[in-house]
Parts: sequence; structure tokens; C-alpha cells
Amino acid sequence: AKADQKATLGACDEPEQGSEEDTVDPSEHVISEKRHGDGKIERTYADGKRLLVFSNGTRKTILPQGGSMVHFNNGDIKESHADGRIVYFYADAKTSHTTHPDGLEIFEFSNGQKEKHFTDGSKEILFPD
Repeated sequence: AKADQKATLGACDEPEQGSEEDTVDPSEHVISEKRHGDGKIERTYADGKRLLVFSNGTRKTILPQGGSMVHFNNGDIKESHADGRIVYFYADAKTSHTTHPDGLEIFEFSNGQKEKHFTDGSKEILFPD
């Protein structure tokens, strides 16, 4: 077997009639899958979305409209949006950090506190009380 192998999935790969997967959106069907020698799996879906599953369990979804989402093993999530925003969610701290294309950074903490860090070095902090 080759290390880099591409398989096109056909009708035999459809879920059995009556299975709970019958409710899956048709755009979620895998149309191709490639397994790399380093353990990475690359799937392409009918709607143009691509999913990369790395050997360490990290999963990256690349959207056809632009943007991507990475799910890390520690529960953190990084979203890169087509408009240039990057949103990173720190699972342990339950905190999100949004970076805008103009350099503005916004932090939202689990206690309701919000901070804006401006490019000139100034900060605006809103407390939940």
C-alpha cells in the first residue's frame, strides 16, 4: 500500500438505510479521502469543505467561502475568518481573544470582563459589575 493513497468514495460507502446517519446533510458526504504517510488524513466534502485530521488529533476545517477552524486536543479552538478576523478560544480559561485586521484585540473572559487593546497601546476594560 502506498503511503499517500487517494480513495474516491462511492455508493457502497453510504450509511445503511435506517441508520442515524440518514439525517446527515448531503453536503456533509465525503467525496474523497487521502491518507498521508505522516498519519494526516485529508477529506473533501460535497460542499467544498476540507477536513485535515492530524496524527496528534488536531482537526482543521477549511471552508470553501474562505476561513478555517482548528480544534486542538486541549479543547482550544482557533477560527480564521474570511474578513481577516482571528478568534481564539482558550478552553481551560473559557476566554476568547479576537484579533481584527486593523490590529484591535478584544478579550472576553468567563466572568464577563471585556478588554479592548488598541494599536496605540491604550486599553478599555469593562467589568461585569
